[in-house]
Amino acid sequence: MKQQYKKIPNSWKSIRRYDQPTKTLSPKAIDILAVAMYQANKYNQAILTHRVLKEITDRKKRQNRNLVNELGFIFNLEFSRCLVEGKKKYNDAYKLTFTKNAAEILENPEDYFAEFEDDILTKQGSKIEQQNDKKDGAMNIETSGNFTSSESKDRAINCATSGNKLPDMRQKITPSQELLYI
Repeated sequence: MKQQYKKIPNSWKSIRRYDQPTKTLSPKAIDILAVAMYQANKYNQAILTHRVLKEITDRKKRQNRNLVNELGFIFNLEFSRCLVEGKKKYNDAYKLTFTKNAAEILENPEDYFAEFEDDILTKQGSKIEQQNDKKDGAMNIETSGNFTSSESKDRAINCATSGNKLPDMRQKITPSQELLYI
């Protein structure tokens, strides 16, 4: 089934991922896009089951789900455990229909995603600032009598930056519990 859909324009390689807009589509996602485009052009929608996706990508369900989610800019994604279309019944199927911007993206993805470059960079900058603020807040933990050594203070700072709860300091922490908090 892979060799049947090998007409892939070079411009598709510059389409951005929906879940990670800073990256372009993976090669396996481009293969899925080719099959979906063939079906969508022929039937105005594409129905891809996990069995079909496995034939295309040689991956398992979870990995195929992530690959299909990369195509969110081009297709509206709808997953169904049991999908009935006409007289056919599909199990674990994705129903893909074009988004309103799909034609513009497929024709010239570089121009379309050039508008989003500035937005993506500002969003990343704000995420980095939030992480730095979180670390600064963790460094401001007051060192009261709760911390008996520098190791426990470091562990508290690590827990605060990662969002984990602090262990009860009255209990002895076993090595297996310590791995949970590092």
